[in-house]
Amino acid sequence: MTGANNGFVSKVIKYHGKAAHAAGSPQLGINALNVASIGLTALAYHRETFKDFDHVRIHPIVTKGGNLVNVVPDEVIIETLVRASNQDAFVDAAEKTDRSFFAGGAVIGASVEMETMPGYLPTLP
Repeated sequence: MTGANNGFVSKVIKYHGKAAHAAGSPQLGINALNVASIGLTALAYHRETFKDFDHVRIHPIVTKGGNLVNVVPDEVIIETLVRASNQDAFVDAAEKTDRSFFAGGAVIGASVEMETMPGYLPTLP
């Protein structure tokens, strides 16, 4: 077997906005789904900054996008893994991921909680 195995860290990002009635008074809410969308978009703009030979992979999913269709979402949860084939690329990708997801909260005015859980370092055969 040849090649390397990417290392990874796991991240859980929780956005906390403010619920409001989506039809009657959406202006009273802080839409956590909009915040998450900004974070995901910011992360997408980083993708071209990764070097191909570093094998950086970041693949977030929204695991919670709100509670009811007629309520401005007050909580959105995203989970992702950040992977790379070497430690420098791994750290760079994780920092860019963090900045991207915190940016959404800063723009809209929602709070952001991020938990980073260890995975393992890149390995060589």
